[in-house]
Parts: sequence; structure tokens; C-alpha cells
Amino acid sequence: MTLHYATYWNQCVRSRLSVASDRIVDVAYESLVEHPEKELKRIMQIVGLSLDEQQLSVEQRAEDPRAQREKFDRLGRAIDASSQGRWVEELDRAEVHAFERIAGQQLKRLGYKLKAKM
Repeated sequence: MTLHYATYWNQCVRSRLSVASDRIVDVAYESLVEHPEKELKRIMQIVGLSLDEQQLSVEQRAEDPRAQREKFDRLGRAIDASSQGRWVEELDRAEVHAFERIAGQQLKRLGYKLKAKM
């Protein structure tokens, strides 16, 4: 599974980085979960809209019918950084090494430090 995901992620990132466009808004996951209001304001400004406070409202998102499904249960919770870096604890050393062997160049290009000893 790790190899499949690493290959998929690597292809997605390479595809994105191969296109120069002012119609694409890059959002780093880390920035979004650490500063959700700031990032959402930035995104909304780029698309010519203003931030509606309800977009960040946990109560509002919890009412979304999708929040009742296990797959979308985080809709009913505040945006936070609790899942950031979770992969380091969930993958064993061999899986991290395999992921970084496949996607390491793109990870470095995006500013991530590699975890495995290469």
C-alpha cells in the first residue's frame, strides 16, 4: 500500500509542479492546519470572495450530513494539526524508506526533510 500511495502522490505532485498557472492555488497542508483562518482567507481572496466565518464553524460543519459518515467524521471537529506528521509514527522504517525512495525528490522540492537514512 505504501508503494502505491507513494507512486500516486509523486505523480500528483509532479503533475502539479509541471504546470505554471495563476489559476492554481497551492496550499500546504501544514499551513492549513496550523493557521486555518489565515489560509482560508488567503484562498478566498485569491478567488475573489470574502471569508464567511461559518466556513470555519465546527457546529456548521457538524450539521453536514456527511459528518455522520465515518469517512468524514473530522467535519465535526475543529481544524487542527493533530494529524500532521502522523505518518512518521504509523509507518515503519522500511515503509518510510520506500516512500522516500519513490517520492524523495518531490518531498525535498517542496521543502520537506527526509526521515529515512538514504
